Amino acid sequence: MSSQAKTSMITQEDEDHVREGMEKIRWISGPECPRCGSAFASPCKEKKPMPYRCRACRLHFSVRTGTVLAESRLPLTTWVQAIQTLTESQQETTFSTFSRRLGVSRKSARSLAERILQAWKGFQRVATIHKELDCAQPAAQLEVVPPIDASPEDVLRVVLGCEMHSPVPIPTVGVAMNAVPVSSPLAWSKKLSTTDAQRETSGGLVPYLRLTKSKLPPSEDFQTFFRQKMFFDQDWKPGSFGRELNIEKCKVIFDVTFRGVALGKVACELTHGPNRWQSNNTPNTWLHWPKKLKDLLELNDLSGSQVSITRSSSGLFALALGR
Repeated sequence: MSSQAKTSMITQEDEDHVREGMEKIRWISGPECPRCGSAFASPCKEKKPMPYRCRACRLHFSVRTGTVLAESRLPLTTWVQAIQTLTESQQETTFSTFSRRLGVSRKSARSLAERILQAWKGFQRVATIHKELDCAQPAAQLEVVPPIDASPEDVLRVVLGCEMHSPVPIPTVGVAMNAVPVSSPLAWSKKLSTTDAQRETSGGLVPYLRLTKSKLPPSEDFQTFFRQKMFFDQDWKPGSFGRELNIEKCKVIFDVTFRGVALGKVACELTHGPNRWQSNNTPNTWLHWPKKLKDLLELNDLSGSQVSITRSSSGLFALALGR
C-alpha cells in the first residue's frame, strides 16, 4: 500500500477527534488568538478559511497557528502518530521504517522528525543509543531517527507551545510544607484595589492579585493558608517569576463569574514564594490574571468591588469578580 493511500485512510472523524483534543490541551479555557492573546474568538462557518477568527485583531487561526505544525499539510493524526512512534520506541528507527509506520514519504518523515526534535530542544535533550544528539542538527543529516525519552503527552504539549515543566525529577523548593487536608468548604474575599483591578498606576499595571489576609479568621496565617489549605493538593512545581527563583507554581481551574455572568471554567496560575513577605513585605501567594480575565478587568473598572475565592468540600474552586 502506498504512503498516499495510507494517509488517505485517516477519516475526517479521526481528524476532528484529534483536533478537538489538541485544542483542549493548548487552550484550557477556550481558543485564544496566537497573535494578540485575546480570548474573544468567533468560530468560522464550516471552519473556513480556519476554525476561528479573533474579534480583536481579526486573525483567522487554528490550533496549528504559531506552532511547528503551522506550515505542515499533514493531518494532525499523523503528527500524533509520529510523536507516539518517537516516544514509544526503545531504539533508533530508520527513516524508511519511520515513513512506513506513518504512511508518508521519506521526505515528510524527515520533516516531521526535524520539527518535533527542534521543538523538544531546550526542554530535554534527545538521547540516542550511542550518543546525545544536538537537536539543532537538521534531521536530514541523520541516518536514523532517535527516540525521545518522554511521554507522548509531554512532547505534544511542547509541540503545541504549551507551558511545561521538565519531566526530569528536580529538587523540591524551600522547606517541606505540612499540608492540612480539608473536608469543609473554604472561602476568602477582599475588595479589589485599583492595582488588583488592573487600573493604570504610576508603577504600571500589575497583572496579578495578591492574596492578602483580608477577612480570614485571626487564627489563620494568610502567608501559609493558601499554599497549605486552600490549594494544598494542587500540582505545585518548582519555578521562577522574574528575579524570584525560589518559588512554586501551579495551575488551578476555577468556575468564574464576572459581575454575575458565568464565564465557565478558566485556568489561573498561582505562584507561592515563601520569602516574599520577608524580602518585600508582600503576601506570599499571588493569583496571576489570565489573558481572558485581564482583558475584562481593563475594560471594566471593578475598583472597590469584591473578589472571592471558594473551595467546595469536594475540592472544586470558584472565583467571583464584582459580586
